[in-house]
Amino acid sequence: IPEFPLQCGEFWGRTIQPDENTMRFFATSKVRQYRYTANDIDISVLAVQCGKNIHEIHPASHCLRTSMWTVHSEKTLYLHDNFAVTEIDAQKGGSRILVWVWYSSEDISTSGFLGFRRHFKPDGNYHTFQISLPQYANAEKSRNELKKFMQALRSKNNHGKI
Repeated sequence: IPEFPLQCGEFWGRTIQPDENTMRFFATSKVRQYRYTANDIDISVLAVQCGKNIHEIHPASHCLRTSMWTVHSEKTLYLHDNFAVTEIDAQKGGSRILVWVWYSSEDISTSGFLGFRRHFKPDGNYHTFQISLPQYANAEKSRNELKKFMQALRSKNNHGKI
């Protein structure tokens, strides 16, 4: 369960106050949002400590689709030490984004919503994380920037895994 420091490798961040709709949607959950920049890179982070209501948590691709985004791909991406995220390539109008999602507790981390849902207990300490950025020239450049951010986050958390 990573912490999100305001300086993470070459990325400088700031805390974003969740808006009223976000707070209403995640009514029983604790929501944190951050924005990180480095040169021309802009990464958004949504970190949710899940409350008692599992229905506040949905697969990110579901939320994107209901918000009229077109999901071009959704796949599991292994980063390191058997740590995986779900990578979503989505587009709405002229905006295209790359999103990485994972779910964690003290005992497990999974890229899959179904695995998360199977382990969820209302009295547990569960988290969902989404990091995203606009796609640049191609998905590989954006993917490399997210990898760089995750490596800096891993290093900053100083425990070898996320």
